[in-house]
Amino acid sequence: MSERFVILGNGIAGFSAAQAIRERSETDEIVMISEEREMTYSRPRLSKTGVKSLQREKLLVVPEGWYEEQRIELVLGKRIVGLDAEQRKVTLEDGAEVLYDTCIYALGARPFVPPIPGAEQPHVLTVRSYEDFEQIRRRLALAEHAVVIGGGVIGLELAWELAQTGCPVSVLELAPWLLGRQLDRQSSELLEQAVRAQGIEVLTGVQVEAIEVQQVNLSEGVALPADLVLLCCGIRANVDLAQKAGLACDKGVLVDASLRTSDTHVYAAGDCIQLAKVGAEANQKTHPHPMQNPGLWNYARRSGEIAGCHGCGKRFVPKTEPVILNACGISLFAMGSVEEGPEVETVVAAAGRAGQKKQPVQFLVNQQNGTKLHYDKRFYRDGHLCGAVLIGDLSAMKEIKNLLQSAERDPAGEGEDEHDGQTLYN
Repeated sequence: MSERFVILGNGIAGFSAAQAIRERSETDEIVMISEEREMTYSRPRLSKTGVKSLQREKLLVVPEGWYEEQRIELVLGKRIVGLDAEQRKVTLEDGAEVLYDTCIYALGARPFVPPIPGAEQPHVLTVRSYEDFEQIRRRLALAEHAVVIGGGVIGLELAWELAQTGCPVSVLELAPWLLGRQLDRQSSELLEQAVRAQGIEVLTGVQVEAIEVQQVNLSEGVALPADLVLLCCGIRANVDLAQKAGLACDKGVLVDASLRTSDTHVYAAGDCIQLAKVGAEANQKTHPHPMQNPGLWNYARRSGEIAGCHGCGKRFVPKTEPVILNACGISLFAMGSVEEGPEVETVVAAAGRAGQKKQPVQFLVNQQNGTKLHYDKRFYRDGHLCGAVLIGDLSAMKEIKNLLQSAERDPAGEGEDEHDGQTLYN
């Protein structure tokens, strides 16, 4: 007997769930509902493509005719206002009700807007959707100076794209250094030098006090000119609908290893989920701390596949995913734990293979090469690779990724996800 799957959200998690369902069954009915008017597109490319050169059709994950060929019903531009887990139905803003046998909650996340006075002004924008990007494009045409608040990957990529148009840009970061969660201080200093070399102003360890019409005020008494302000301060999971439906939530919608929520007929995937139990957390060498949702493209894609294939009995075993930056004239790869400490051995080398055995001491090789942004830093815990940073030459990227992920096998040795598919980063 065929079932009806209703997927809430058409980001990469929702799309991957629909694709996995159709691969498993030719007869199940699939309905995908989204508030966005666009078909599934590559969200990461919004910050990785030139502001002036971005074309909508090149963002699409699949051609427009794919959905009809796969018999997937799209309901776009409709806001979901209700989820009734008991009655198994979804209510849309126009009053329409959609019944389901199984619901996949993939509503993603929204940009975090810090409580900064003036953040509600029209020249202060967030970057999450294609519509957001179009607003930036319109504002940029008249902008004389831009400020990016947030020095993460997306903030740096957008700062680079804005600078490429000739607009002066300043990047503000609250943390002591750029990419504080992904890079150690030494690697971050090299990155900051590269960003500054492109004419982009970088201020770290600063607090924004207020945003005015033509400037951004810092608590240190500094005022920066800005008629375009981009907030790149992270994301928050969209859990409101799930909470109202009575689903268990914390920072995200709580799911088990099969991505089932607290309701047996509702699964969840993507940026909105939080694993109640992490399969690999028992392995303290590879996961000394509980794994959080990284908000990365590949994580969302993979979780969507597992939610869609739940009937196959697959478990979701989270894998550490890399952060990759291609902006400001450099390439950067960071993955795993880069927290330095007495139990972590650090090796900096311009050359060498990821699997090469290292001596259990700290040493430097070819330091001068590192200053030229051909930098390779590995982190070892108990003799095992636990993290790495590459800047410039990324040829060892695949090998490092395989080594780190191979150490994250399910401790029970069961239920490893077979649907790894095409690798898409960030």
